[in-house]
Amino acid sequence: MKVIVATVVVSVLLTCGRVAFTDRLDATPRQKLIVLEDNESSCLDGTPYKFYIIPGSTESFSIGIHGGGWCYNEALCLNRSKTELGSSLHWNLTECFNRPAFNCYGLENCTQVFMPYCDGSSFTSHRDDPWPVPNSSVKLHFRGKMNFEQTMKVLMRDYGLSNAKQVILSGGSAGGLSTYLHLDRLSTLLPKAQVYGAPVAGYFLDHGRMPGVNPIFPFNYPEGIAYMYHMFNSSGALSQDCLNSYSSSDQYKCLMAPYAINFIKTPVFAIQSRFDEWQLGGGIANVPCLIGQNFQPPYKYDPAHVCNSTEKNYIDNYGESFMQQFSPVLESKQNGCFLVSCIQHGINANVSMKGNNLIFALLH
Repeated sequence: MKVIVATVVVSVLLTCGRVAFTDRLDATPRQKLIVLEDNESSCLDGTPYKFYIIPGSTESFSIGIHGGGWCYNEALCLNRSKTELGSSLHWNLTECFNRPAFNCYGLENCTQVFMPYCDGSSFTSHRDDPWPVPNSSVKLHFRGKMNFEQTMKVLMRDYGLSNAKQVILSGGSAGGLSTYLHLDRLSTLLPKAQVYGAPVAGYFLDHGRMPGVNPIFPFNYPEGIAYMYHMFNSSGALSQDCLNSYSSSDQYKCLMAPYAINFIKTPVFAIQSRFDEWQLGGGIANVPCLIGQNFQPPYKYDPAHVCNSTEKNYIDNYGESFMQQFSPVLESKQNGCFLVSCIQHGINANVSMKGNNLIFALLH
């Protein structure tokens, strides 16, 4: 296993530059916006699913999946359906969403694909009929699973993916989780190709929030994932081996990276911080001093967000919990990782060491 560990020994509260997952990217002359015209794929609001592609060699593909969190219940999904993360209404050819997605990562003249995110479930939702929202006349479309499958179908049929020899599936944040969840499905579709996963900041812990804090959501993160699993009917998009290993009440765990990783057969090169900013802040742990902090330049000292000793101890303990839950990656002979101790959510996959970037290291 390849392991690159960048450890910050001065303090776990040292901050490092962050890669935003919503950077705008001006279109290149070769960039295309493909609209799926089937009756099976859809965004939350019913608008058609679309993806971006820059055609290149049919021997190598880099497929990037957009991030953007999840909607844990119907009300949150309704709100999401009115944004770019739940509707394709304002997606257009002149710009897309994620600069790191368009990168060949060492693959020569690869075909570059970017998959926007509009279902709120990391591409796992699947319900044939629109889903009602309580106290509303609106119904939502849960078709994330088909968005992924139909995109792969079009890439295989029209762009040569079925002939590819090397394929990298990557994504950041919720797109990183999508990478873990769908990597084996992609590998099964492409038996002749070497398929690799490169999830960035997608390893979200099974962990509660800090005791005594005012929660961002009225539930713990694992509780939100559990409700989401049933609402979205996500089981059809997850590993059957994983599902079979849990009772029906615990099968939602297969929607979480620390459990899914045990059943992934395709090589994974995880790019991750063990002190993930989103997880420690409002996403999972709700550590008060980290909520509202600015962890990207220009850094600003804010006395209101100085961590006290209790918060520092909790952050240390969270890092220990991360290492325990991350052990399946560290102990696997087929997997690798680039693991940092900076408080950040997202790591630039183009960081070079000895002339090679992180994803290039995976291929060699």
